[in-house]
Amino acid sequence: MKSALRLTLVSTLFVFSLITTSTAWTFVLPLDFVVKKSVAKTGRTSISIDQEVTFKVGKDTLKTQENWLIEGDRNLKVSATGLEPFKENVKVNSLFNSKQKTQIIGKTKSQSPVGHDFYQRLMFVRSSDSFMQYIRELGISEKTRLSKAEGRICIAIGDSSQGDSKSPQIWIDQDDFLIRKIRMPSGTEINLSDYVKAGDDFWIAKTQTIKWAGATATIKVKSFSTKNAATITQFYPQNFEQPTELAFNEASSIAQVVEDFYKRFR
Repeated sequence: MKSALRLTLVSTLFVFSLITTSTAWTFVLPLDFVVKKSVAKTGRTSISIDQEVTFKVGKDTLKTQENWLIEGDRNLKVSATGLEPFKENVKVNSLFNSKQKTQIIGKTKSQSPVGHDFYQRLMFVRSSDSFMQYIRELGISEKTRLSKAEGRICIAIGDSSQGDSKSPQIWIDQDDFLIRKIRMPSGTEINLSDYVKAGDDFWIAKTQTIKWAGATATIKVKSFSTKNAATITQFYPQNFEQPTELAFNEASSIAQVVEDFYKRFR
């Protein structure tokens, strides 16, 4: 009788332990809480970022340098130039205001809708409402679950992928609430790592890896500053005067990758 009671007690404790452990591992923080914590890490000041982009195709390597002026997710400006021997081949200047992109091609100033692959703004969203709006515009489901990205346990926002079908998703670290990975509807994937503090409640990823259409680009932040980084007038389209010139003397696989990158993401 005592043996039977002891066995029953042990079995009950074992089942309770399994339930408790399972519950602890499967608990997922609410989406609104996760988003609120994440957007609180994007600062409230403008920032200037200097970074280097490396493209590799086979044995060929091409590098560009970029300067970004950023005032939240609605005002961004990028200037990119090729590094030797491609300094004259890559001169890209783009201005992003909310949903509008401005460039000067030749002598013509053109404005067009910001493309869905413009992931940069997702890294600097300052309000939960704006973040949720982007999620809906990108067709990302509001479902959440635990998933790994960059070796970290994250809250994955979006439907889980089924087979060869890769669903658009955003992975936010469950511990520090920083974005670790983004998958756009096009299949483009952006991995973010090496986060550093840029200011009060302001964190930026010093390393970005972008994979799209069989190509890869690696971005390394070289320096950044939040001190007098930009004034709002620098984001006015009427004040934008830097032209874009993107042309290579000879067609090559790496030239095609660079052209596609700057047309698609910049």
